[in-house]
Amino acid sequence: MTTARQEPLVPLSVDGLPFIRLRCGKMFIINSATLEILGRPRYLLFFWSDSEKVLLIGRSEKSTPGSYKIGEYYYSHPGRARMKDGKFIKEILSHTGWDRDKAYHCDGEYVPSLSMVAFRLSATEEITTNKQEETDDG
Repeated sequence: MTTARQEPLVPLSVDGLPFIRLRCGKMFIINSATLEILGRPRYLLFFWSDSEKVLLIGRSEKSTPGSYKIGEYYYSHPGRARMKDGKFIKEILSHTGWDRDKAYHCDGEYVPSLSMVAFRLSATEEITTNKQEETDDG
């Protein structure tokens, strides 16, 4: 992944704040506010800054190596984009050091100069989930 330079983060002025979640090493969730801020992209791009412990999520309109496609189902049934790609989740776990048996939540902020949403992984909180939450959209 690409290393990003540090930029000041700007609070968002949209309904709902962007967030990401990892649920028990099985599902990576990106909420609808994140996707709306990025302009409802067809594909997402992910960039890591290991030194700053920041994950940046950006948009792309075409498939590129490392991009993740947001399906049409998501936009016709808004909620949260859920990724169950084992390789992607393993990469998240390796960058964060998170325990695969726990669930985590991290709020994001928009970085205007990059047109990306940034997630400071050092500000991540552990959350409690149950089996129903792992299958729900909400």
